[in-house]
Amino acid sequence: MKYGIFVGRVCPLHLGHQKIIQKMIDDCGVDNCLMLIGSSNAPLSWRVLFPYMRRRNWVKRIFKQLKVIGIPDCVPRAVRIRLREVLPSIDAEDRRIR
Repeated sequence: MKYGIFVGRVCPLHLGHQKIIQKMIDDCGVDNCLMLIGSSNAPLSWRVLFPYMRRRNWVKRIFKQLKVIGIPDCVPRAVRIRLREVLPSIDAEDRRIR
């Protein structure tokens, strides 16, 4: 079984992102795919032009069945530990990694 994970800020979501996400879904099936949206806790800046929920909503509007999780800007070790908890049961719909 194949799994697909897409990591990006999608700030904004553009056609390139959409094509990659669609290819991931086509190859792995939407039930085996997970999208991680970075900088979910970041304040608006030149790097993060839109809040997390707006970026998440853009993705969900197009890919309604895709599991989407926000990941904060943080220490990489903390992200690895949290991903180990989430990935075995990919049913972690709409949770942010804290």
